[in-house]
Amino acid sequence: MASAQSLLKGPSTSYGSIKNVTANSAIKILASIGNYYWISSGSVLGFVPKSSVAILLYQTAEKRTDDTEDLLYHDLTASELRATPYISNSIVDNTENENLTRLKNLAFYASTLSNDGDGFQFVSLDMIDYFQGHVSDRKSEYSNPLLSAKAAAYLNRESAGIQKRTVDNFALAIKAANGDPLKLAFSISNNPFYKTMNGESGGKKVPRPIFGNPNNLDFAGGLSFTMHNTNGFEIYLQNYSTSGNRYSASLVLVVHDVFGINQEDLNFWKASAGVDSWYVLQHYKNAPYKFKYQPYVSIIEYSVPISGTF
Repeated sequence: MASAQSLLKGPSTSYGSIKNVTANSAIKILASIGNYYWISSGSVLGFVPKSSVAILLYQTAEKRTDDTEDLLYHDLTASELRATPYISNSIVDNTENENLTRLKNLAFYASTLSNDGDGFQFVSLDMIDYFQGHVSDRKSEYSNPLLSAKAAAYLNRESAGIQKRTVDNFALAIKAANGDPLKLAFSISNNPFYKTMNGESGGKKVPRPIFGNPNNLDFAGGLSFTMHNTNGFEIYLQNYSTSGNRYSASLVLVVHDVFGINQEDLNFWKASAGVDSWYVLQHYKNAPYKFKYQPYVSIIEYSVPISGTF
């Protein structure tokens, strides 16, 4: 469920309520009736407005709940760190504050080169604060409205990137499904949307978004530091409505990454000042600040209005 709703006895607000369904609850859609879905919530059946339901249309093989290498932390001894490419003895010998200062300087520098005045450097520093004080559950997710807005603006400018291809692929798929979005649900194997997202049935394969490249640290105005090479994404459909053969809806794009650093990242950034300090803060096994610095999943989420015919 995209939002909290009353589970109704029939497809209208004139029917009485059976129970309340909380936001983000898992439900099963059984049928589509007008502007309502007949659903099951646990063992209870009832109706909810279509506008309150987010249908998972697609997700990459890499899920946000996966244990990835960059979620490892405090796993290397001093000698192992010294033997790591691009990590110098002096960085290992630095105090905690020296390495933290170098990391914050990197974040500030990487987020201000674009000079767009959006204050994005404070998002970068906030993510470091979360990395520094995040000790209860390393899989707790981080999100920030400015982070999502910055990423949305960047992806919207891409003429052939994730956003445009996703919208175009949906237009092809909903026509193939004769306007029925339930036929595009991710739970239905090999459905039309899944095919188009993977470059079949006239669609264009959608890549994971990558912010930044090794030749330009601020390629995406700070996103190269905060997100960079993302892990995967999900696509949801919300507010789907039809009039004749016309439809309108919103596609919700959820991009996920890990704010953490591994050997692959070191190889990418090489000797960039501050990246080595980040690696040591996260991985130093015997440091006095053991378990203090923990990586986490970061989320970009934004909505794209769509309309068309089927």
